[in-house]
Amino acid sequence: MTKLRIGLRDGFRDDMVRILVDGREVYQKPHVTTNLAISFADAVELHVDAATVEVEIEVNGRDRARKAVRAAETPYLDVWYIDGTLQLRESAREIPML
Repeated sequence: MTKLRIGLRDGFRDDMVRILVDGREVYQKPHVTTNLAISFADAVELHVDAATVEVEIEVNGRDRARKAVRAAETPYLDVWYIDGTLQLRESAREIPML
């Protein structure tokens, strides 16, 4: 099993956020809002069996993004929601909060 951490970063303002991993819902939360002082809204940490998983982020039921994440190599996925566009960035290291 591999740990995968998905961090919701900048751009969230009272949004409904849903996260699916390999088609299974792992997170659903209303009113997600970024704390601008630390550039962070929320996070979910889970264990995955596969080396690569498909992560889908949905905001407010209309804006979506998908990304195949190689969890064994890049166990951190950060999500930005800028001007209605989701940006998913994977990393081998955790990006520190400001």
